[in-house]
This record gives sequence, structure tokens and C-alpha cells, in this order.
Amino acid sequence: MVVDSDIRANLLGDLGVFSASSQPLTPEGVRVRGFTTGINAVGGAQIRLSNTTVTDNAFGIATFNGGSIVSFVNNRIYGNGNNGSPTVSVFQK
Repeated sequence: MVVDSDIRANLLGDLGVFSASSQPLTPEGVRVRGFTTGINAVGGAQIRLSNTTVTDNAFGIATFNGGSIVSFVNNRIYGNGNNGSPTVSVFQK
């Protein structure tokens, strides 16, 4: 779990939050900006976003080769070249 962090690139960098792991990764209260891709899940990895802001990236969120991004519907994904969209949205209980 990554909690209450500001992840940013000084120059347009590569990846902000990346996972190719079989264990889910949960950024919570994280701000990701200034990357080629802000949030990226590949190869069956799952990233679970909660209260996260993804802005000022070339691509906001992206998945490849079976990766998934689950949104708990309290995130802000805006102002990216291409915002992208979560694979699944889940309302919190």
C-alpha cells in the first residue's frame, strides 16, 4: 500500500505507479503527476485506486496484457493528455 504520497517527475518521466506483480497494489491518498503514464498495471497485476489524483501526465491510467485498475469511485483523473479509465469501478461500503 502506498499512502499519502506525492509522486511527480521533474521532467516528463516514464511511469509514476507501475505494477506487474501478482499481489494487488493500493495507492491511497496519492497524487501522481508529470509522467508518460501515471498509473500502469500489466500482465495480470491489479492496482486498486482510492482517493488518488492523477493529473498532468501524457496518459493518466493504462493497462496492458491483462492488467486491471480498480477504482473505488473517489479518485480524480483529469488534465492528462489521455485520461484513460479504470477497468472496474467499485462503490465503497
